[in-house]
Formats: sequence, C-alpha cells, structure tokens
Amino acid sequence: SFEACIHIEPDHEKAFMNLGYTQRRLGSASSAFKAFENAFSINPQNALAVFQMGDLKKISGDKESALGYYREAVRLDPDNAIYYGSLAVVLSDLKNYKEAEKSYGKALELDRSNAVTNNNMALTKLQLGKSDEALVYAAAAVQLKPESAEYLYTLGNASEATGNIDSAIQAYSAAIIRKSNYLLPLINLGKIYDEKGSY
Repeated sequence: SFEACIHIEPDHEKAFMNLGYTQRRLGSASSAFKAFENAFSINPQNALAVFQMGDLKKISGDKESALGYYREAVRLDPDNAIYYGSLAVVLSDLKNYKEAEKSYGKALELDRSNAVTNNNMALTKLQLGKSDEALVYAAAAVQLKPESAEYLYTLGNASEATGNIDSAIQAYSAAIIRKSNYLLPLINLGKIYDEKGSY
C-alpha cells in the first residue's frame, strides 16, 4: 500500500501523490491535502501537488487560499493551460474579472480547443462589458461543443448584448431544444418576446 511505502521510505514523493489521489477519491479531503502537502515539502517544484492543494481548498469554499495555491502552480509550470484556467475560475468567482480575463487568455494561448475555457472567457468578457469580444469566444465554445445548452445560453447572452436579437433567439431556442427544463434561456426568450410584443 501507499502508506506502507511511505512508512518504509518517508521521502517518497510519488507515494504521497498517489496517497493524495486515493484519499481524495475516498472523500477524505484533509488527508488528501496533507499527502499533497508532504509531496510538495519533498519537492518544492511539484506544481501538480500545489495544484491539487488549490483544488481541495476551492472545493472546501476557501477560494482565497485556493487562489494562492493556483498562483504558485502557474509560477512553477507556466505552460499548463489547466492551471491557468483554474486560476481564472477562482479569480472570476472573487469578481476579479480583469485578472481572470488575463488568465483565461493565457490558458487559451496554450490550448484554444478547450470549450469550457472559451465559454468562461465569454462570460468574463460580458462582465467587463466587452460584448463583441464575448461573442467571439461564445461562438467558439458552441463550435467546439454544439450539444451544450449552457454554451448556447452564453452565446444567446452575448448576441443579445451586441444587439443581435435574432441570433439571441436562435441560440436560446437551441439551448431549450437540448435541455427542455433549462429555465434561464426560457426566461430570456420570454423577455425578448414580451419586449417585441409577441405572444
């Protein structure tokens, strides 16, 4: 077992990482965190251990602490798109949209094919009032994952924000087709039709 390996060789970084993954799968967040922390203490260049600690802090709701760990993961491994994307999510949750925009931008430089990151960038651009730019990223997310009702909803929001109401109706309608109980596009469609005087 990992515990036996650690007992025999207490500086076994890989054993601590594996123990951390196992404890995380078992739902023991505090034990998982300790294991990753031990792995990092053995190797202070272990970006993945720091990232895992950040994930655990985020899941627990401690977003400020998660932010610090994600920043350190990015510093240790500046070519990892997932790390930048996770950092951006927490920044966005903390309403630091300008820095989130930069982190999403870096994530997309490293991996443009990530639908989640494209959609999140669109949402961040909307928060910053950059609706034209948001539309580009929302459209990219839908192109990458056309079956996603959530991405179509973002596309509808971006279309509406740029004044393209017909495209917004199309996107919201497509979202509802994919997810019939999805209330948000239904509400937005209702508002549009109400303003148009359509019943």
